[in-house]
Amino acid sequence: MALLKLPGVEKILLPRPRKREVISLVVVFPQLPVSATILA
Repeated sequence: MALLKLPGVEKILLPRPRKREVISLVVVFPQLPVSATILA
């Protein structure tokens, strides 16, 4: 998946996520498809 290769996403998903990281991922997640579209 291209989303997993976006900067910052690997760092959040690969280590065991902390609650803060999970919350930030949930906040950023809706923006990921937009970022992927811009990068693509």
